[in-house]
Amino acid sequence: MTNTERYSIKGVILRNDRAGTDDPEILLAALDELPERLRHDEAYKLLFLHKDFMAGLLSGLVRADWVGDVDLESLEEARTERVGKKLKKRLNDVAWRARLKSGEGWIDIYLVLELQASVDDEMALRTLIYSGAGYEGQIGKGTKVGKDLFVPMAFVVLHTGPRPWTAKRDMIDLIQPVPASMRHLLPRVSYELVEERLAPEPGQAEAGNPAEAVLAIGRSKTSADMLRAIREALQTLSGRPDLLKLVVAWLDRYYLKRRFPKREFERRQTMEKLHDMLEEELEDFDEITRREALAEARRQVRKEVRAEARRQVRKEVRAEFLNDVRENTAQLVRERFGARAAAQAEASLASVTRLKSLMDANKWVIASESESALLARLATI
Repeated sequence: MTNTERYSIKGVILRNDRAGTDDPEILLAALDELPERLRHDEAYKLLFLHKDFMAGLLSGLVRADWVGDVDLESLEEARTERVGKKLKKRLNDVAWRARLKSGEGWIDIYLVLELQASVDDEMALRTLIYSGAGYEGQIGKGTKVGKDLFVPMAFVVLHTGPRPWTAKRDMIDLIQPVPASMRHLLPRVSYELVEERLAPEPGQAEAGNPAEAVLAIGRSKTSADMLRAIREALQTLSGRPDLLKLVVAWLDRYYLKRRFPKREFERRQTMEKLHDMLEEELEDFDEITRREALAEARRQVRKEVRAEARRQVRKEVRAEFLNDVRENTAQLVRERFGARAAAQAEASLASVTRLKSLMDANKWVIASESESALLARLATI
């Protein structure tokens, strides 16, 4: 077992010999075995270790034609031995496999969770590396090159950040342009993208789709929107207590901590209790958030004003220093070649702003053998 696996919910499940399970009780118990500092992100991963969440993500949120060619009813967690050691070291998010509707085989589907606000510009390169490691992992695990064909792989990136995902999605777009005759030499590996910020709003999610219900909560901007999304998730999952348990765990251990980092909420065991608690405690939260945002904006303005003041002071100090160097150089010219030469030197140096050029001029005054030689050199600055 890799270090990456050891400190993940998947690793705990494997250690307990419960691979392939989507039983909420087992998944939640595995989550509780992790160190507190790791439960935050792993609680989000917890959802997509359940077949119905993964199927809902693919059917409702992955805008790609190939999803229609996959039998989502056949989804099963990819066996550890199929993933390969190198890929497991690099990627320990969520791995599934499913049959193709054509009956021609399987496809391995990897969900990469990007839970930070930033955009990973190297994701296409990472996908290339994951892909190579994955295909290499199939060698010796039932696949013999030259005799068998590899099982195809698809990578899906779920980004929860508020900003648009701007990274290139195909490895070929990260490589400098080449003549058409060379394009066949370049790798063509890409990934599918799901952005939480573009998920359906409350009221627009597909009925019965648990993944859309969760992402509608995640994309809500106000507490009123969040409470509405939670109410709709209650309706969507009303007949699925197993899924509701996972959503409550995600809200308790991931979402609320991410959204309200300065607030402590009492942990609730049911969605109804969680909703009622939030409705009571967050009644005035939008106003609090508005005031906090205003205070943060003011702090930012003060920070920028101070930074600008420092830049202005540095600019003024530098200007004074450069002026002192000019005056010092002119004084040296006056002492060696007289007032007329000094006036010409001042005119030549007036627009020079590079310190090195002024220091060179200072040296030229001492090294020049005649007034004309010095003024000729100063004219070249």
